[in-house]
Amino acid sequence: MSLYGLPPAELGSARDHLLAVEAAFARAGQPSLMCDNLVTLSRIHSFAHDQAFVAALHAAARSEADYDKVWKIYTYCWACRSALALDGDFIECGVFEGLYAATMARYLDWGNAPKTLYLTTPSPASIPPIRRRASVASIRIMHARPSGTARWSRASPATPTSA
Repeated sequence: MSLYGLPPAELGSARDHLLAVEAAFARAGQPSLMCDNLVTLSRIHSFAHDQAFVAALHAAARSEADYDKVWKIYTYCWACRSALALDGDFIECGVFEGLYAATMARYLDWGNAPKTLYLTTPSPASIPPIRRRASVASIRIMHARPSGTARWSRASPATPTSA
């Protein structure tokens, strides 16, 4: 469970109360999800039973904090799956370490998708984790220029474009 936005002095108390709510629902046999400031009670969390999604998230996650983003990541994957029916390629800006893109690429079997996924990142240092997490040939990585614009290229993943 991750909480943010409260003063540090309040976080412990809020966390304790949410853990008590979670325990009460568990005792009643009711599901709950508490992560990334999202709380759902007595809802079906079908994504947690989607073996392909769970496997993709496990393969991409590098820390416990990555799992706190599960709902956002699943929503991102759902949106990407929906957009596969549209014309054009995919572009994700501000990739950081590639958790969302890597999970989506594995979950949607991107290696067999008829599209290219372009990932932009301002930091060349984040390239190794993206490649390690996704390992799909149809992913292209670009670096943002200091001015904020990006150089678009069909560079191979082994030779990313530099600003």
